[in-house]
Amino acid sequence: MWHFYCTYIAMRTPFYDQRLTHAVASGCRQVVLLAAGLDSRAYRLDLPDDTTVFELDQDAVLDYKQRVLDREQAQASCRRVPIAVDLREEWTGPLLAAGFDPKKATVWIVEGLLMYLSDSDCSQLSKTVGSLSAPGSRLVTEYYSRQPRVEDMRSGSKDEQEQASWALAMEQFDTGPTSSPATWLADHRWELTGLTHVAAETHRWNRPLPAELDQSDIVLWLLEGEFKAT
Repeated sequence: MWHFYCTYIAMRTPFYDQRLTHAVASGCRQVVLLAAGLDSRAYRLDLPDDTTVFELDQDAVLDYKQRVLDREQAQASCRRVPIAVDLREEWTGPLLAAGFDPKKATVWIVEGLLMYLSDSDCSQLSKTVGSLSAPGSRLVTEYYSRQPRVEDMRSGSKDEQEQASWALAMEQFDTGPTSSPATWLADHRWELTGLTHVAAETHRWNRPLPAELDQSDIVLWLLEGEFKAT
């Protein structure tokens, strides 16, 4: 289990970083992190100082992160705006009130979230993000080609504690999007501009592939879409 998560996070992070920095270099000056968690891209990436990073997450998460950042005397490379919201509730109002401009191109980072949502919730999220996006905006995210099952992730392990941990983790998962990346994006005016998957990135970087990712019938997509004008 540890090998899986270490590889998964190590392989997805460069994908998001590269897509974000490329979009910013192309002119996007707003970045929105949905379910930002402990994301530190406003600090560790060399973003232009006229870029604004909006971080949306629950108040307790943002408070904890701020305490750590203050303790380390971390300095952001750009303007950072934390917004305490619960994404299960209405969040667009607080985002707009914090200075977000829907007329400007935006990079939307939806990292490690969609697999915990139903297909209909993912569709609504894509629709909502699209309603706040100017042409040229980017959406970067990931999801499984189908909902993982416990037997997919146990990979023959006989360790009872590891099996129990996987069972607990799988209880949190929902379907995520049930259509292909291109179709899911196109449903709300996003055009697929980048597609790979975690196993392919693991091979590309010549890293050992965890058994949980070495399966032919389930893929963990990494994708980017660009918002198009009608």
